[in-house]
Amino acid sequence: QPGILGSCICIILTLWYLFSEPSKPRISMNPAGEVTWGHNAEITCSISTQHLHGTFILRKTSGSFRQTQTCSNNSATFIIPEVNFDNGGSYQCQYQTQVSSRDFSSPLSDSVRLSVTVKELNLSSKAVYHSNFVLF
Repeated sequence: QPGILGSCICIILTLWYLFSEPSKPRISMNPAGEVTWGHNAEITCSISTQHLHGTFILRKTSGSFRQTQTCSNNSATFIIPEVNFDNGGSYQCQYQTQVSSRDFSSPLSDSVRLSVTVKELNLSSKAVYHSNFVLF
């Protein structure tokens, strides 16, 4: 019957969509771009809602930095506290989930670049005392 065949095709396509590889995550950083040394940086990863209850992985493209966050919704925010120059670099997200004992991984997200800056000290009107020296 045409109605049954149409229903079967719809179910198969729905199952394929639900259990296919997750889409590429989106990534954003706050503050965007430059972060002052000693301040916190937040990197948020998100994915479309068809794959929930998975794990976001934040990776630094160079080095061994890797953090994970299991979430029940479609986004996760990673906090990098009190950034220093070691934290500078590019970061990417990946999403992993498991359905019926099968592991599914998304492609890597685009990258965001964290640049660490240091605020300049204004010494024009203040004296700085150090040991036996006075600096102006």
